[in-house]
Amino acid sequence: MPHSRYFLFYHIVFATKYREWFIDEGIEQAVWNILWEICIENGMKPHAIGGVDDHIHILVSISATMTVADAVWKIKGASSRYITQRFSHLTDFRWQNGYAVLTFDYRALPRLVRYVRGQREHHRHRQRPSKPRA
Repeated sequence: MPHSRYFLFYHIVFATKYREWFIDEGIEQAVWNILWEICIENGMKPHAIGGVDDHIHILVSISATMTVADAVWKIKGASSRYITQRFSHLTDFRWQNGYAVLTFDYRALPRLVRYVRGQREHHRHRQRPSKPRA
């Protein structure tokens, strides 16, 4: 880890509005790519992005000069616009207002990357309610 530049590590989680099942397996990789590019365009360093139909996880490093609130605002705002433009069937797509954020030490990064990338498999093993959307 370079000492001349400081980055803070965050695990950010947020959901779709009303926990709607918008992000199915058919579009998830495109959504993750959109989120990844937004992070890079805004000076963040993404490490992993994953999730399931109704929520996402982002592992990201941000500069010590950027607030978490600003980072999440940029990610959510830009991605919501790109997603509704890219996928014509998602005109109602929105993220929920809130988010969860946890800090972590860079030594935990490999374990957390596996966890975030394995969200579909992780949630297959858990009881989920039937899909709310038609």
